[in-house]
Amino acid sequence: MRHILLAALDAIERRIDFALAKVIRVHGSSPRKAGATLTLMADGRAVGTVGGGEFEARTMDLMRHALATRTSHRVRFTFDGEHAGSPAMICGGEAEVFVEFAPWDAPGTKEFQQSALSSLKRGAEAQMVTAIPIGVGEHTAERIHHWIVTAKGVRIGADAEMPAGIVLCASHVPQLYEDEAGGAVFVTQLRSKGVVAVFGAGHVGAGVAKLAAYVDFHVVVVDDRIEFANKERLPEAEEIIVADSFQDAMKRVKPLTGDAVVIVTRGHEHDKTVLAAALRTPASYVGMIGSRRKIRFIYDALLQEGFTDTDLDRVSAPIGLDIGGETPEEIAVSIVAELIAFKARSTPPELRSRSCAG
Repeated sequence: MRHILLAALDAIERRIDFALAKVIRVHGSSPRKAGATLTLMADGRAVGTVGGGEFEARTMDLMRHALATRTSHRVRFTFDGEHAGSPAMICGGEAEVFVEFAPWDAPGTKEFQQSALSSLKRGAEAQMVTAIPIGVGEHTAERIHHWIVTAKGVRIGADAEMPAGIVLCASHVPQLYEDEAGGAVFVTQLRSKGVVAVFGAGHVGAGVAKLAAYVDFHVVVVDDRIEFANKERLPEAEEIIVADSFQDAMKRVKPLTGDAVVIVTRGHEHDKTVLAAALRTPASYVGMIGSRRKIRFIYDALLQEGFTDTDLDRVSAPIGLDIGGETPEEIAVSIVAELIAFKARSTPPELRSRSCAG
């Protein structure tokens, strides 16, 4: 979502209209779950995805039509051999997509995008509500209204009244709400996928930062070397902390439940220091790089300091999925793959959706 919002702001700054395609409902297997979003600028640049393949190609055609006609559309796709039109779309399910025309100069558009982006900052939580005034197969040239509702109930956005009767419940979004009159709103969560605190800004740490940001984690990188921990080397990181020492760095990061700590410093003494600090936090994932011999050495030292086997059971070490990688870049891929798996395991089953390759 962050990449989508940044792309929209870029289009507004360049005075370019854009179109948004959102998967608003799925039934059965589909290329992506509800909430998947694709942006297409009038100059042809695209950001995001609704699933790839033939499904995305058809959605892009609808988005080009929206830009050409300045209209919005609601379309249903069926992925069943009979109506799919392509073997690549045989999934056995359905998806509804809302394609919205977004003029760059609509009143309040820039301010709304900025407010949505700020809602993705660490610790913030909000929901985006989009009014969908049309039924499946219909189109409209009217302005589409959006609202942001913060955790404190503050409403930001359209001057129109938000439809009554919407229950904003974080455990049931993304969600499409429809009324008997044919109106609908789509509610999605504005929240970063989770914080990944990377301790160590060397080659592996930089690779993890890049890839974790690419898959939409909020990345914090910590190191005690400014020549490594800087925006030039780590442009994807949301936060860069140059600490006086790793001893006190965890106090500045303050991982919460649901956050991940990745320990890839330049030496086992620093790794041990960070691991001890991480185990005193409620972080849901703690992973450390190293050989099994080094890991055993650190574990033994921590046991002597009063940590328990139960504490150490929280640690994923050696960190990363075993994919046979050896280079720093390959190791970074294995680590981020494990982070994705961790996040998937921590997501309640009712919020997951089945998918098929596009």
